[in-house]
Amino acid sequence: GKFFFFRFHGPRSGTDLFKYKQISFVDILQHRVDPSELNGKILLVGTYMRQNPADSATTPYKTDANTPKLTIHANILDSILENDGIVRGPNWLTALITFLFILFVVSWVVQAAPLNGLAATVGLAALFLTLGHFLFQGFGFGRGIWIQESTPLMGILLGYYFVVPYRLIREHQKRWDFQRRHEV
Repeated sequence: GKFFFFRFHGPRSGTDLFKYKQISFVDILQHRVDPSELNGKILLVGTYMRQNPADSATTPYKTDANTPKLTIHANILDSILENDGIVRGPNWLTALITFLFILFVVSWVVQAAPLNGLAATVGLAALFLTLGHFLFQGFGFGRGIWIQESTPLMGILLGYYFVVPYRLIREHQKRWDFQRRHEV
């Protein structure tokens, strides 16, 4: 099946919890709001009161379950209307990234000094996590792209984990051959 991952837009500023305009329903009923202000708008009716914990939830911006669910529904609706939800990257992209990273780690660690190989492996993992974050945020693309990070990271770590013993065995064999040839 298909899923829709909505973008949580968050607050407009550090002190403003709500990105969307709030109008009291009582003000609408008592005609304190100009009807032209509501023309062409979608109205969501709900509460922003925090008296009922079931009306609040955690979000990427507020981890203390302090964001009203009405705000979350407004973000979902906004993502649908603006068509700017987060798109999940295809599986072939994950497989390609994993293959390329394993190829890089294996070729680098086999040839480089051990400390350089470790630094390259850690640096590659950090670079990949940073790239994944930027793609998810949608920098430069307009829409967020969610790439699977666990498989390429496991490929990086396992590639390093399996190549280091191979390299140690190869180094030991070279040393053993040298000692045998030179009777050291």
